Amino acid sequence: MFADMVVLSVCPGCGSDLLQPLGWEQHADGEVLVELRCPECYAWVQISHTQAEMRALDRLHASFRDELRCAYEARVAENMEALADSLRDAFERDLLGPDDFAPRLSDRRRVRPDQQERRKAA
Repeated sequence: MFADMVVLSVCPGCGSDLLQPLGWEQHADGEVLVELRCPECYAWVQISHTQAEMRALDRLHASFRDELRCAYEARVAENMEALADSLRDAFERDLLGPDDFAPRLSDRRRVRPDQQERRKAA
């Protein structure tokens, strides 16, 4: 189930650089036993490394997080632009009217908390 590994940041099963740390154990000699999982081939690896190697892995993971965050923010911006374009097109084609923005009947029956307090006071 566990495989030996030479390079800390590369999966021995598939070569992926997306290894994810699952846990670690500090040893008396200063090394850290770290357990990693590959999200692509589901291999689990357990290997002992120095503090410096672990800091390098942490920096690598931080750069991956930054890359992922940037990609996410770019997709969110693209999706918001697409939604705005759709709304603009709907307005231009006169596909939307006041009824589309009116509260639904089920919403009209609900009483907001601030209205409940006013009703109790009256």
